[in-house]
Amino acid sequence: MNFSDLTSSSSINAKGSAIGFSITLAGLAFEVFSAHCSSPWTSETFGGDPEKARSTMKYVWRSIVVTEVLGVGGVLLAHNVAPLIATTLVSLYMFWTYTRAMKTAVSNGPQQWQAPQTAGVGSGYGW
Repeated sequence: MNFSDLTSSSSINAKGSAIGFSITLAGLAFEVFSAHCSSPWTSETFGGDPEKARSTMKYVWRSIVVTEVLGVGGVLLAHNVAPLIATTLVSLYMFWTYTRAMKTAVSNGPQQWQAPQTAGVGSGYGW
């Protein structure tokens, strides 16, 4: 691949636009996961209950489907496979992240949310 087109000081060409568009879709893919799922930390902390674990993974799979549809749409729009590669990489990373979080949650067992005062943290805000 010739990168000289991408690093020239002139305006962005079709190759640079496809890469920029792919980066934008990768960011949007993270937004899809953010809209569907609690954070990996939350899943890791409170996902030890089997029903919560199943629920978490249900939304991870939904996020993957939506993200991949965005990637395919990007391919159709850009006539370039880079958008699908970008969204697939995000999907794989997020699947790995949530799978690890859920394994940790299961090994730690179910946790219940406690108010900061009952957890021994004082006001809970460190002030």
